[in-house]
Amino acid sequence: MNLGRQRHFDALWRRREPDARRLGANERVSKAVELLPAGGRLLDVGCGAGMIATPLMEQGAEVHGVDVSAEAVRRASAAGVRATLLDLDREALPYPDAFFDAVTALASLQYVVDVGRALAECHRVLRPGGSFLAAVPNVRAAWRVWRLAVEGIPPRTSLDELGCDGGTLHYFTVRSARELLAEAGFEVLRVHAVVHASRPGGREEVPDSRPTYRDRRG
Repeated sequence: MNLGRQRHFDALWRRREPDARRLGANERVSKAVELLPAGGRLLDVGCGAGMIATPLMEQGAEVHGVDVSAEAVRRASAAGVRATLLDLDREALPYPDAFFDAVTALASLQYVVDVGRALAECHRVLRPGGSFLAAVPNVRAAWRVWRLAVEGIPPRTSLDELGCDGGTLHYFTVRSARELLAEAGFEVLRVHAVVHASRPGGREEVPDSRPTYRDRRG
């Protein structure tokens, strides 16, 4: 476990309000609930406080989660997630092959060092034909282009405490996401634009937004 990263994300979750699990507080989660099939066994990679758990469990799902933050795991467990403390940069997912009907990685891939390895692990634990949903930050979003080209402020990629980008290591476009997902064995189905969680009304513009994928073995 990278203790520096764990302390960083523990501090982040301690600052967040307990009602951050409320459905509708994050459009990424709301859209994922809409897209995921009802029931089955789901893994949420970077589960945070377990916001996705309640609506899915009401639909009959068994929800598992992993997170690098002990505080997030504590909150997710309280929400009913079968949550495990895990650093995906250093450890494999503690599940057998083809164990899950669906896997989500909602705003977590940008924080791992080796995105390809993380995606390969997601693919390994997903059953053939299962659903994989990923939310990633779009480097071509209009507000990011404006900040870089006009204000001269590049995206931050560090474990700082400044703004929403603290801890981010990677940014994506639909093209780069497609390439990474294809290498891991996934096939793109749909792309959706979602509101940036910390910038109400700031939309991650189509077509460079959130890809939704399936396992190409199905």
